[in-house]
Amino acid sequence: MFLPFKINITEIDKLKDINCKNKIKLEEKEQSVLNFLKTKFDFRTRSFDAEKIKEGWLPIKDQYNVFISYSHDDKEKALILVNWFESHGIKCFLDAYYWNNADKLLKAIDDLKCKNPDGKSYNYKKRNYSTSLIHAILSMAIMEAIDKCDIGIFIESPNSLTVNLDSIHRFSLSPWIYEELKFMTNIEKRIPNWLNERQIRMFSEGTRMIVESTAPVAMKFSVPLDQFVELEASDLNCIDGIGSVWLNNFVKFCMSELKD
Repeated sequence: MFLPFKINITEIDKLKDINCKNKIKLEEKEQSVLNFLKTKFDFRTRSFDAEKIKEGWLPIKDQYNVFISYSHDDKEKALILVNWFESHGIKCFLDAYYWNNADKLLKAIDDLKCKNPDGKSYNYKKRNYSTSLIHAILSMAIMEAIDKCDIGIFIESPNSLTVNLDSIHRFSLSPWIYEELKFMTNIEKRIPNWLNERQIRMFSEGTRMIVESTAPVAMKFSVPLDQFVELEASDLNCIDGIGSVWLNNFVKFCMSELKD
C-alpha cells in the first residue's frame, strides 16, 4: 500500500453520477465446505493446513487499487463508494467479500471438531479456539489484501467512530476497524507502478480511539489517523481519467492540495 485516506460517510452521496448502485454482488462459495475441508486435512499430523485454507477459501487472487475500511452497518454506503470507483476503472476490495465465507468455514469446523459427545451442543473451549483460528486466517487474508492495494480509504461515520465527551478521542465497537487501520498505518509503503510522482507529504491530525465494548471486558485501542489524508466528494469529482490514469491524477491532486 502507498497511502491511506479517510472520507466522511456524508460525502459519499455527493459523488457525481452515482447511478451504478447495486451492480456489485458479493460472491459466496458454492462449494461444499465439508468437501473443501477434507482436501485440506493432513491425516499424518491430524491437523488442517491454515495457509491452504486461506488460499483456497479466502483467496486474494487479484491486485486491487483501493481497500475500503468501514463499519458493517455502513455496508450499503461502502458498496456505493465501491461502485463509483469501479465505474472509473478502479478495482476495490471490501472485507464483506469474505465474511459470509468465513462464517460458513467456522460453522463447518465447529460441526466437525467442536461438538460435545451428545452431538447437539458445542464445547465452549473448543469453540473459542476454533473461532480464534478462523479469525487469524481471516486477518491474514485481510492484511494480504491491504498489502496488495495501492491506497486505503476509511469511511468515517457514527457507526465506525463516535465522539468522546472531550471531542478529541473517538471510539468504535469494531476491533476489525482497529485492525484494518493499524494494518494500513504500519504496512510497508510501496510506490505503485502507475504513479509518476515519487513523494507525498503527510499531515497530522492527532489520534483516534477504538473500543470493543460488546465483549464482557471492554478494551480501548489507540489508533493513529494522522497519516490518513482527509477526502471530500469534491476532491474525487474533479479527477479525470480511467484506471491508472485516474489514480495518478488523484495522487497528483492530493499532493498539490497538501502543499498549499
